[in-house]
Amino acid sequence: MRIFVRAVPAVICGDMLKKIRGKSWTQDAKEAYSNRILDLIEVHAPGLLDRILDKVVQSPLDLEALNLNLVQGDNNAGSMQFSQFYSGCPFAEITGHRTPILGLYFCRASTWPGGGTNPGSGEFVTRQILEDYP
Repeated sequence: MRIFVRAVPAVICGDMLKKIRGKSWTQDAKEAYSNRILDLIEVHAPGLLDRILDKVVQSPLDLEALNLNLVQGDNNAGSMQFSQFYSGCPFAEITGHRTPILGLYFCRASTWPGGGTNPGSGEFVTRQILEDYP
């Protein structure tokens, strides 16, 4: 099972429960944060904690180390500049996923519907390719 928590800060600014200490994602901080998330889930899925055999916790900086596009762990492609969306991606003449070059398509976190880690962009470009090459 994979649990994905969105909008986790790259730098820890504080903890109202005073359980996560420091400002960096040490192993202790990752463990305390993951335990808090699992405790919240346990309320809605009783018995979950008893079934966990092992876990891997990745901080925002761990995610960035694995993929430089995830700036500070931002799974929405890091910096989402307006110039990379809609009519600005990469030229005003090109919309959607097709390009003027036959067989070349755009598919990335900044193409519709965006969102970095969601599969929407891949689904839309696949539909266009199947339309063009039935």
